[in-house]
Amino acid sequence: MVLQMEAPLDRGVVPTQSEPQRRQSRLVEYEILDSFWVHHHQWIWLSGLVLITLSMFGMTVLPMGLAGHELRTEIVSFVSLISVALTLIWWGMLRHMLNALAVVQHRKREIERTLGMRMEFYLAASRAPRKRERIREFAQQEAGDDPELRADLADFLRSITVRQSFLPGEEAAWNVIPFLFVGAWVVFWLIVAGPTVLSFFA
Repeated sequence: MVLQMEAPLDRGVVPTQSEPQRRQSRLVEYEILDSFWVHHHQWIWLSGLVLITLSMFGMTVLPMGLAGHELRTEIVSFVSLISVALTLIWWGMLRHMLNALAVVQHRKREIERTLGMRMEFYLAASRAPRKRERIREFAQQEAGDDPELRADLADFLRSITVRQSFLPGEEAAWNVIPFLFVGAWVVFWLIVAGPTVLSFFA
C-alpha cells in the first residue's frame, strides 16, 4: 500500500486562484455589494419618510393642541429646537450612507468591467449630463481601455432611452430635504412662538 502525501506548502507562498475561482469570488462579492446597496437604500427612504411624516405631523398638531396653554411658547420652542437638531444629525448620517453607496457603485462597476457586465455603467451613464463633451468624457473615464464599452456607453447616452429631467436627482433631493425642514421649523417657530418671544425682549 502506497501512501501519497501532499507536498507541504512553502512558507511565504500564497496559492493563486484559477480563473473560474476568481470569477466566482467576484460574483459573490457583487451579490454582497448589491444586497448592501439595497439595504442602505431602503434605510435612507424609510428614515426620510419618517422624518417628513413626524415633522409635518408636529407642525400641524402643536399649534392646535397647545392653544391657550400657558407653556405654549416654551413647548413649541423646545420641540422646534429638538427637531432641528435631529434633522441635522440625520443629515450627517445620510451623508455617510450616500458616500458608502457611491463606493459600492464604484466597486460594482469595477467588477462588471472584469465580467463584461453593463448594468451599473448604464445606470451611472443615465445620471450623466447630456452635453456632448460631457458624454465623451464620461464614456472615456468609465470605459478606460475597453473600446467596446466606450462605444456602447456613447451610443446609450445618445439614444432616446435616456431622457433629460429638469427635476433634481435622488441624491440631490436627499441633500436638499434636511435644509428644507430646518428652514420649515425655523419659520414655524417664528410664526407660533416668535411674536411672544420677541415681545418679551422688546
